[in-house]
Amino acid sequence: MLPTAKSLHWSLIVRDRVAEIAFYKDILGMKVINHREFKERGGRPPKGFKGMWSVTRLQYGSEPNRFAVQILFSYDTQLQYQHGNRYVAMTIQSSKVLENAVSAGMTIKNYKKGSQNKILVSPAGYKFVIVNKPEPESSDPIKIIHLKSSDVMETLNFWHCLLGAKVVSGFKNHSIVVRFGDHGVKIKFCQTDRKITETSHGCSLTCRESLENIESLQKCLKEHEIELPLDITPLDVNEDGNVKTMIVHDFDGQEIILCDEFGYEKHNVPQGDAVELLNDAMRREKAGRGEDPIVTKTDATLFRMVDAFDNYERCRRERSLRILQPFPHL
Repeated sequence: MLPTAKSLHWSLIVRDRVAEIAFYKDILGMKVINHREFKERGGRPPKGFKGMWSVTRLQYGSEPNRFAVQILFSYDTQLQYQHGNRYVAMTIQSSKVLENAVSAGMTIKNYKKGSQNKILVSPAGYKFVIVNKPEPESSDPIKIIHLKSSDVMETLNFWHCLLGAKVVSGFKNHSIVVRFGDHGVKIKFCQTDRKITETSHGCSLTCRESLENIESLQKCLKEHEIELPLDITPLDVNEDGNVKTMIVHDFDGQEIILCDEFGYEKHNVPQGDAVELLNDAMRREKAGRGEDPIVTKTDATLFRMVDAFDNYERCRRERSLRILQPFPHL
């Protein structure tokens, strides 16, 4: 069991990183706290990733213990993936999000009849249930991760009895709600009769726990002949070090990534230059696709100025700021 585990972040894969991250920043109101570009064998790439890929982490506030959303992006334009149907939505409490969505002219759908909650859909197709209340001052605005389960009793046995997640509420309308710790994000499982199809990449929960407890869980799983996608292995998280990590899947295939809490806290600190690193990577990504490398409002202003004094072909000949060189592999 994992008696002191804490949920850290939920991972999602996207094709259009520029549009998706703009949604998280401008509509959901999150902040970029970490960004890293990986080479082919850097870190542990998600299943099916080839070549270069990146990880961007966003959250509310700057406190290191806030729950985050981790965006996975592959530079492989031929990558094929499916969303699957197990991940349903993420609940966020923030009336400001709805104000941002209205200002941006986004489509806002009703959650349920008679409910004040609304639904927003990101450019990548991920759903967010928005609770129309002010952001909480003493807790995280990210409240619930909604998932499907083929059998809530089996889900209860795995998440509560084996992993040690606490049961918040259970067996109401064929659903259960669990979480790690007393104040962490809740995971709500709703039973479905439909066949569950897993996403081909991403959609995983990362938690931290003491290495001793992770080792104990690994021993227990092996004694019960439960196969692990990844035994405890040191994985690179940045240029300075690695974190011992183990990966488990529940019976429906939901991925849970368990990190040694000591190594995680030591190496996963917010980057002061995360926004600049991300913006530069996105500019190069757009340049590699033959697009103008416009990511920020400042970029747009700069390019309007360039267009006022020169035409596109002349800019190309003079290798002006319009022609930002892409990464070597593109």
